[in-house]
Amino acid sequence: MRLRAAILLALIFGGTASGATASPAQQLADRSSTFLERVLHQPVEKRTLVFTQQMEAETALGLSPGSVLAEYRHTPHIYMLPWLHRGLTHRASADAGLAGRILVHEQLHQPKCLAARPGDPPGLARALEEGLTEAVAQDVLPAWFRRFAPTQDATMWAWGYDDEVERIRTLSRKVTGSRTWRTRAARIWRKDTLFLPCAQRWVVLDQAIGRFG
Repeated sequence: MRLRAAILLALIFGGTASGATASPAQQLADRSSTFLERVLHQPVEKRTLVFTQQMEAETALGLSPGSVLAEYRHTPHIYMLPWLHRGLTHRASADAGLAGRILVHEQLHQPKCLAARPGDPPGLARALEEGLTEAVAQDVLPAWFRRFAPTQDATMWAWGYDDEVERIRTLSRKVTGSRTWRTRAARIWRKDTLFLPCAQRWVVLDQAIGRFG
């Protein structure tokens, strides 16, 4: 339970603030962005890592204490808890798997699409953004770990936003007429949908949800 709480906290960090950035970790993040671009054939923004405590993150974001878990704001930075630094700089450490999967998730986020539309159910935009992001992250994690942390077992980290991911996988399977969500066609649909401009993404998702729920 503690581990899941930690990952959920780290996954939603994003902000501009003073904080120490670690050069080796940043170098890994930049290489990761380049790798993800090559694997996904999509642009992946290079963002600065900032390692900071939760309260510092909340202060920088102008949030009340404890509210980081309830809000995500798009900025050019990725906040990560300080203890995750070791996982990015010592990739055989016990924290390497968690730190790597958090980094990949954050680098794939398209937070501009978090904006809610009038009339939508509360939380729909965020659920779809998190589901798409995490589904694609889990698709690429095996390749990412083989490249950057080969001693880690990627299957241990294939979780997060489970309900949201299941919905996206189900939609991708049904839209593409695939037998399972693991097919190449379903994976491509998830990836392409994630990287669409927000307005086009909503058209694709509205059609899919309208047909398949």
